[in-house]
Amino acid sequence: MVALPAPHPTSLSPVGRGGQVGQAIVLIAIMLTVLVGMTALAIDGSRAYALKRDLQAAVDSAALAAADKLQQSGSYATAEQAATNVFASNLRLYSSPSCSPSYGSPGAAPWTVTCTYPDGTALTQVVRAVGPQGSQFAMSATRSLQLQFARVLSSGPSPVLASSATGNVNNLLYTPTIAALNQAGCGGAPGTAISLSGSGTLNINGDVVSNGSITVSSGALRVAGDAYARCQSSVSGGSTACYPSGASSPCSYPDVLGATRSGFRLTDPNYPAPAVVGSSQSRPGSTVGLSPGTYAVNPSLTANVCYF
Repeated sequence: MVALPAPHPTSLSPVGRGGQVGQAIVLIAIMLTVLVGMTALAIDGSRAYALKRDLQAAVDSAALAAADKLQQSGSYATAEQAATNVFASNLRLYSSPSCSPSYGSPGAAPWTVTCTYPDGTALTQVVRAVGPQGSQFAMSATRSLQLQFARVLSSGPSPVLASSATGNVNNLLYTPTIAALNQAGCGGAPGTAISLSGSGTLNINGDVVSNGSITVSSGALRVAGDAYARCQSSVSGGSTACYPSGASSPCSYPDVLGATRSGFRLTDPNYPAPAVVGSSQSRPGSTVGLSPGTYAVNPSLTANVCYF
């Protein structure tokens, strides 16, 4: 029988150089973190973009709805309610919001109302009545973005998205039919800025704006639009009708009933004045153009013709 030598115990040494056992696990953990972060950016980023787009569309629609409803109804509260309804419909918010304060009308100061929905979405309306410049609805909205994958990497608060839009109602208010920058008759200044005398009724389609007083000494003034007399709450001998048709009230959509308003001042547009004709100007036919300015004598126009 041949005896074989007993085997010597062997020792296993780490594979490779420097003892790198388990290093792959660390690399995989780092790569998984990066992968989750990129996935979160792709998914939550696309959701944020879509929600921002929907929020902006809802705010735009609310501003347009408010302006349109004010033209139809003449009521600021009704216009604000319409804006809230359209905003909720666009974002599919089916629960009633809590609005503070209630809907109302602006005065010398803007009227601000904020409506908050159960999910935290909020719509703020800042409504301004800017006199001869019309009315303005400034809308702003906020909504939280509920994170999905990014929540794995962060425990902070949810990001908030915001959008804003503005709707304006003009009705020729930037370009009144008749405008007087003269402040006569207001603040103790003598005279009157706009004076009407004669027989019959002068019908004006559009707004009449005066930084002074408006006086109708004889005849009548009928304005299919608004009459802005800075220091008068009413114009004796004057009345308002529906704009733009000129019909009497009640007005039918899209007409808006005019009103006499006070307390507003028309800003001087500083238009350059053309050369003023130094003498009277005859009437060549059915139409005549008169340059603004002060005439030495009244233009020679036939009877029953108005000029300003």
